Amino acid sequence: MASKVIIRGYYGFGNLGDDVLMLVSYKLIRKIFPQADVLVCSNSNTNEYIHSFLGERVQLIKDHDPVVADWILDGGGGVYFDFSSASKIYKLLNTLLKLFGIKWFKFLYKKYRNIKGAPGIFSKFKAGIGIGVGTYSGSSSKYYADMILLSEYNFLSVRDTESESNIRKMGFNYPVFAASDLAFLTQYWCSQTRINEPESKSTCVGFILRDWKFNAASDYASVKETTKRLQAMDIKVMFFSFDRIDSAYKKEFGECDFNEWNPAEVGLENYLAKLRQCSLVVTSRAHGGIMAACLGIPAICIAIEPKLKVVHQMLKNSSGLLESPIAPDALLAEIQSRLARKDLVNSVRLDVELNRIKMEAAYQKLSEFVKQTV
Repeated sequence: MASKVIIRGYYGFGNLGDDVLMLVSYKLIRKIFPQADVLVCSNSNTNEYIHSFLGERVQLIKDHDPVVADWILDGGGGVYFDFSSASKIYKLLNTLLKLFGIKWFKFLYKKYRNIKGAPGIFSKFKAGIGIGVGTYSGSSSKYYADMILLSEYNFLSVRDTESESNIRKMGFNYPVFAASDLAFLTQYWCSQTRINEPESKSTCVGFILRDWKFNAASDYASVKETTKRLQAMDIKVMFFSFDRIDSAYKKEFGECDFNEWNPAEVGLENYLAKLRQCSLVVTSRAHGGIMAACLGIPAICIAIEPKLKVVHQMLKNSSGLLESPIAPDALLAEIQSRLARKDLVNSVRLDVELNRIKMEAAYQKLSEFVKQTV
């Protein structure tokens, strides 16, 4: 069996969704490799909270460190995609990679890193579970590095059928399975999964927003107007920040009932207790919708990017969807419509269970694949 395993993702940056993915990945690996030394790959310089968050002290490494392991598990956190455009040099490089494949460039890139003295982490086997795979602009500056990483998997479970379609178009020769998001495995991160009935709590609408360079100012203005109307109807409003780098969001709403995730100071259960007060959430963060559903709270997804549409499909029985930029009248009408529905609690239960089943199946496939490599 494996003696050293690395879990890797967008870990240690104080993003609640990614922190939960890290916790689930860590516990899954502990189940699969109970005797292995588990290392956490985190490129953050402020990641010391990881020890307390995971409940034990672990070795923290960066992806340029010369560490050799038996396995690397990528457990979500960020996705493979890039909408932004860079220089013509990247466009030329990306064109060459698409024409001639990744092998030649991967060989040269590895040689270059060895010469620079930063060979990076390496493992005999590499798996991904709950990974998102999107599309890239023609001149993306991330494309070449992401293609190298994607080419190295032995096993890959992606979070949706669109990701599966995207990865298959890239032509990699390894098993790919469409499943869902790791956060639906609530038993690994949420000690209280009982869904509160709506009548057991006062009506409260939570907003889980984020900084975004497109339409953010317009959406913030619409949320402010909607907030005023909700409060005029005696509906409580709370704001949640899943990532403290969202400075513009905090500047706009920090004087409201604003709850910021700070893993060095706020325990996960204490933060979730605040979120559980909500009857409904409006979210432009993917894990805002997913984690709320796992707590029994229906969501309205604001589609600032494609992944919010993916979350809406994951929660198709219970969630709403609005395109960005949003209008106050449309947002208020959707909120009122959702709050008026008496069937949403059961619909949320159904959505979470369907996604949990998919992730349990993905975990079983990963476990079986691991056994085949022993």
